[in-house]
Amino acid sequence: MRYRILFLSVLSTSLLGQISEDPEDMIASDEPFSVNAGMMTTQITGEGYVVHLMEGVRIVHGSAVITGDSGYADQEKGIVKVLGQVSVRDEGVVITSPAVFYYRDSRRAEASGGAKLISQGQEIMARKLQYDRNTRISSALEEVTMFDPQNNTYLFGDTGRYYMQEDYGIMTGNCKMLSISGDDTFQVTGDTMENFADSGFYSVTGNISVQRGTITAQSHELLYFPDEEKVVLFGRLPWISNQHSKIWGDSIIVWLDGEEIARLVSWINAGGTFEENQSVNQIYGDKITLDFYHNKPRFLEVIGRVNGSQRTREEDGI
Repeated sequence: MRYRILFLSVLSTSLLGQISEDPEDMIASDEPFSVNAGMMTTQITGEGYVVHLMEGVRIVHGSAVITGDSGYADQEKGIVKVLGQVSVRDEGVVITSPAVFYYRDSRRAEASGGAKLISQGQEIMARKLQYDRNTRISSALEEVTMFDPQNNTYLFGDTGRYYMQEDYGIMTGNCKMLSISGDDTFQVTGDTMENFADSGFYSVTGNISVQRGTITAQSHELLYFPDEEKVVLFGRLPWISNQHSKIWGDSIIVWLDGEEIARLVSWINAGGTFEENQSVNQIYGDKITLDFYHNKPRFLEVIGRVNGSQRTREEDGI
């Protein structure tokens, strides 16, 4: 036999006794709220009744269903704590955790002890995680990871927030991105990272460092489009380099081919150095376009206020 409590008008059982039938104890929400368990015991405290839940717990609040092994319900405060293999399901959102507090009146769940949230294919993992059913926003704290399975991309940070309605996530504090394709990893560090999952790109801001094979880059802002293997660098004179070239400018668009640069275009205050045979070339202009083959320049176009020089490797002491 399973026992059930209705917090709209609490159902009395021989095990629980009559907890409340006062209409004032009914919650303001129109959503039905019920707590079910295989076994219940009641503890009377100075603040009201606490019901201990055992042998399987199931909580239903409107569209939300919370299940677990055990827990307790505080009727006066409208709080239920569920322990064990806990699952929270609500309109496409799934949370798993060893422990969850659910706050009936604010329609909010707090998971701890290592929580995982899945929504629209995106995954968020953290030591602590909050989910607000009203706003459909989740906040994550401590050892936060966001995973985008479609692009096999991980975002790491100190704190995170995910907006289900917009399919958008943001990370702050010691941020790191790893986008993995086979043995090839595109790695970015920065202050803030955003995942525009619905639009298919990532945005990074502040103290950015990029590495992919022999490719390195720095900038203040970055956009990454994994489907196109395109990177946009801008803000505070960004630059990108490989073992043969270094290019800078106010804005740089880079197309990658695995761990190699396939093509790049640099605009405004553009300049760079690149090696060709036994010479080192310096170029400047308003717009620089470079095509690469095996990371070596094979096509160069410079437009506007063109300036350049060529020196031998011996002259440069290389």
